[in-house]
Amino acid sequence: MKPSLLDQFAQRFPALDTTLNLLPPDPQLVLTETKSELPTLIAHGLALHSRYDPQREASKELTTLPDGWDTIILAGVGLGYFAQAVIRTYPERKIIILEPNLAYLNLLRQSPVLTDILKHPQLAIIPSSHPADLQHHLIQWQAQQPHWHEFRARVQQEPDRFAPFKTIFLQYQQRQKTNQLALQQYGLLWWRNSIKNLPHWASAKPVKSLFDAFHGLPVLIVAAGPSLANLLPHLTQLRERMLLICVDTAVRILLAHHIRPDMILSIDSQYWNARHLDNLDIKGIPYVIDSAVHPLLWRTIEEHQRYLISPIVPLMQPLSQQLKPWGALRSGGSVTISAWDLALQMQATSIWLVGADFAYPQAETHAKGALFEQWIVANHTRTQSILSQQLRLKHQQEISLKDNQGKEVASDARMRLYVQWLEEALAQETIPTYNLSAIGAKIHGAPYATVARALELPIIREKIEQTHRKIAQTRIADDPAFIPQLQHYQQEALRLLADLLQRLDADKSNAQPLSHHPACALFSPILPYWLHCLTESAQKRQTLCKRLHAMHQLYGYLSAHK
Repeated sequence: MKPSLLDQFAQRFPALDTTLNLLPPDPQLVLTETKSELPTLIAHGLALHSRYDPQREASKELTTLPDGWDTIILAGVGLGYFAQAVIRTYPERKIIILEPNLAYLNLLRQSPVLTDILKHPQLAIIPSSHPADLQHHLIQWQAQQPHWHEFRARVQQEPDRFAPFKTIFLQYQQRQKTNQLALQQYGLLWWRNSIKNLPHWASAKPVKSLFDAFHGLPVLIVAAGPSLANLLPHLTQLRERMLLICVDTAVRILLAHHIRPDMILSIDSQYWNARHLDNLDIKGIPYVIDSAVHPLLWRTIEEHQRYLISPIVPLMQPLSQQLKPWGALRSGGSVTISAWDLALQMQATSIWLVGADFAYPQAETHAKGALFEQWIVANHTRTQSILSQQLRLKHQQEISLKDNQGKEVASDARMRLYVQWLEEALAQETIPTYNLSAIGAKIHGAPYATVARALELPIIREKIEQTHRKIAQTRIADDPAFIPQLQHYQQEALRLLADLLQRLDADKSNAQPLSHHPACALFSPILPYWLHCLTESAQKRQTLCKRLHAMHQLYGYLSAHK
């Protein structure tokens, strides 16, 4: 191999190159020439590549790849023949080479195909034994359709070293599928709510103003899981020692027990979620709200109480980048996770979870007193008893998780995704998080703590109340540029939608060329997703056209009623 190639490797992967230079050769790994004069790798007496023509073998293996992937994880690389074949066939796609044994990467530097591999611009090599590194690359590259490809001859030698990486991949893949299903099910609702709420954005306060106001306090997050009922008797004392952030589903329960939260948080876009506030007195409580919640919720909350977060739903993120920053919160699919991230943004000294069960302990879905539970009671009949309704909900995609007592607790696939997301986020944070629920799902990184331990915190209620009085008197300065920016966005949306509809009418058979239409960037990712579905059936195409016409009409109405 030419010395300049070694220099190129060192320039592309300097830290890895330094490590490999210090590595002694492994006598169990040997390069042997094949009949095609290309080397094969003999590992522990077994040939990992063909003894005749490794490149031809790699080309044949390309036929096993599915369609539609955008990022491929090569679990085990050997001398890189398959990586070369992938790069030559799919030069625009991302490649992650995963090899936890550095001795194999040392031999990769001697491969005759290394030139092609190093030239690929979207290439990453993960040489570690830390599965989180794979997750980092997948998130950083925003991989939408990742594919796991095993170099079987290599993986079978050390399956235990590759297994944790595959687990991380499968979890990430499941989240992506869940995101696609959410986009399919709620995409239109997110868009419709967001557009109807647009006129209210200008009057909302940015949530980032709360980050500084309540900086450096212990935070108690109250969700509506079944374990909340067990901890209700202690909340009054805990509230004296912490800032109490309540998710919308738990507000009714707290107020019924004369416990007033310091903040309420809503991110769910569905109509029934807005009904959690029916006939409740929340006057004066700061309400943190997402742009895509149901418009009923915006009308229910008084203007001075609204604290807007930068849009969580991806549909409105292109617009939010053009307007003033409100402050971002992570979602993870659950409002409880967003509340936890709100506490992180406030630089809380510690975070304590109540009712964050992510499970169905005692066959219950919510704590008694939650509006959801009241609806089940109100709607039960002789053939649809309360218990049968609870069991039907509990047994949807039922799985078992461990609780904080080491016992099995019923949960479901959706809840498990929330737990996995939270655990991965907790691993990256230094602010301690504790779980006060003994019967909910165990969350690694948020150890179980007793109420007695939480009550050791000093009383700070007066300090919190002083901050409340201060922010109540604070007026956020109006942004004179907001209304013109919003009007420009509406006019641009009208123009692009009209052009897209015109092109759709002209093109009755195929919508793929429209995937690069400028409207796709303005309404990403929902519009590209809808356009992709056009090729599936004429019925779906008709549905899309109806939705686009509805979008165009609503934008026209908003522009006419400024």
